[in-house]
Amino acid sequence: MNITNQLLNEKRVTVSAVVGEGIAEDVLRAVCVPAGAAVCRFSPITDAAIERVEALLGESVEDGFDKYAVIIGESGVEIYYSTPISKLYAAHQLKSLADGALPTGVLYARALCEVRGYKCYLPHKSAIEYFKTQIDLCLLLGYNMLMLELGGGFEYKSHPEINEKWIEYCKIFKAENGKAINTQRSYKFPKDSIHIEVGEGDYLTEEQMLDILSYCRARHIEVIPEMPCRSHADYILYAHPEFAEDPEEPLPSFACPSNEGYYKLLFELFDDVIRVFEPKRINVGHDEDYVFGFCEKCRKKTAAQLFEEDIKRVHAHLSSRGVKTMLWADKLCSNFHGGGSAYHIRFPEVQGYNRIGDKDYEVHLFRCYSPEQFAEYKKEHPDVEAWYVDETFSCRERMPKDLEVINWYYGLDEKIEDEYREMGLHGIYGNWQPFRFRNLKQRLKKSCIHGVCTSNWGSLDPLSMQRAFTYYKLFGVSHSLWSKDYDQAKRNDNMLAAADWMFRYFNRDTLKKKGIAIEHACDFDMPHISFDCGYWIETEDFHIGDYRIAFTDGTEMTYPIIWGENIGPRFAVGGAQSDDNNAAPMSVMEAAGIALVHADEKGDISYRILIPTEKEVASITLTKTEKCEGEITFSYAPYQGK
Repeated sequence: MNITNQLLNEKRVTVSAVVGEGIAEDVLRAVCVPAGAAVCRFSPITDAAIERVEALLGESVEDGFDKYAVIIGESGVEIYYSTPISKLYAAHQLKSLADGALPTGVLYARALCEVRGYKCYLPHKSAIEYFKTQIDLCLLLGYNMLMLELGGGFEYKSHPEINEKWIEYCKIFKAENGKAINTQRSYKFPKDSIHIEVGEGDYLTEEQMLDILSYCRARHIEVIPEMPCRSHADYILYAHPEFAEDPEEPLPSFACPSNEGYYKLLFELFDDVIRVFEPKRINVGHDEDYVFGFCEKCRKKTAAQLFEEDIKRVHAHLSSRGVKTMLWADKLCSNFHGGGSAYHIRFPEVQGYNRIGDKDYEVHLFRCYSPEQFAEYKKEHPDVEAWYVDETFSCRERMPKDLEVINWYYGLDEKIEDEYREMGLHGIYGNWQPFRFRNLKQRLKKSCIHGVCTSNWGSLDPLSMQRAFTYYKLFGVSHSLWSKDYDQAKRNDNMLAAADWMFRYFNRDTLKKKGIAIEHACDFDMPHISFDCGYWIETEDFHIGDYRIAFTDGTEMTYPIIWGENIGPRFAVGGAQSDDNNAAPMSVMEAAGIALVHADEKGDISYRILIPTEKEVASITLTKTEKCEGEITFSYAPYQGK
């Protein structure tokens, strides 16, 4: 257990019945046994219940959001909750504790902030039932909001051509691993990232979407649809290129804010979503908006004017439907990579060629510079090509005051959310992960911040979520928001605590069995690849060896060693107490989940994997592949499941 004040004992009780009806009770009925003696009862939490819990714990507890308390005795289980969703949190925690019986004792949990969100793409239609298990994992981890990016992956009854063209569009990028990333770098300005993982290149029907929504509503999880528009609008513009801001842009992603036809279509798409989702708010995107002023009408206005008018127009339509407007807020912050004036330098070295349609485009790397940085760079590189983006942040003073902002620039400077507060805006931290975050409790207490949302920008299958650090963020964010002992200064401790929790969760069935535990590590590091935005895992690229396991009965088995899946580098910097500037590289954590990531006293890392078997091992030998760039050390021992 990582998220509670707790005092649990060795003595255990079995549960025979659960009083009440509802999903929380159904979760707990899964741990009941016919011969049990205890009964689970749910009650609203009271001051008297808190006092009783504190007396049993021998310590005071901290107040917070969605709190719950559980007292487990020989005669029964008392569950106290503050909100409907906290009943579910308690039920899932007890289910995770139960192994035929529950430990007697007491536990208490509370969240530091009101909103704990998870942003991801829509699943493929064949993976809806699996996606529901991810929703239940979010309940175990204490989340209460799910943000779903729709793009072309949701059925738009008013414009079926969007869905038809979305499938066609995604096929372009599925033909070549990394083509989506190369396409971002194949024009005179950096194009928006391409999210072909939405629906895995397909789309959900209204009925399939309603199934997911019903599942979430029954579990008191708010679902926020995300409909990118203006920027990241490729799913609209592939079907309707006539609405592109730059008519020459290959596979355009920036829509023209002066085109009336664009708004007519966009608002019809909004209405399709509102009819099905019945949302409180919609995230309209607007992040990474770098292209303004191409058409004759747009040239007459500044970038700030265009951005302001567009937001107000979208806001007015959603308000008329009783829906709040939410957006990624980088274009409203003064930082040069956000809403300040900036130059996107296109470095001259050609990284390759990318065919779009019947034309080959050079692939270049880009980097964002402030005007001052650009002036210095241009002195030594007078022929540099750069894309200028005028400021947009000045329009924030005129934004609707009920606009909800998602601040994903929180790591740059704490003053950014103070700027939003001064303008009367409020919202949440987005793309959030706690490991580099300073002043956590103080910043979450600011009146303009209501919570956090962590993000998955890749596929939803388990291996992609592990290797893209999605699971790691989900567990780590939960640990930071629920654990009473969380110390943000101990970054590596927190990283390893999240990894330990993940291992116990994903290996919960294997840990009950008998088998072999292999402890291993590499003396080299492979460059990390971000498995998102159209880049997928090709396992053979990371296959660095195999274990040949010989058993005493004369049989054998082979276990593959896959970099980032079940092994990583031995070294870590600075040991378990290192600060933000001296911490373990992220490649250390890529194998967390399948493997237990462990650090010794010196900070050296090893990875423990479990191979269930009833057989006795005679020997294990290692064979390396040509992908192995150094040495692999390993040891093994039998383990006895509990």
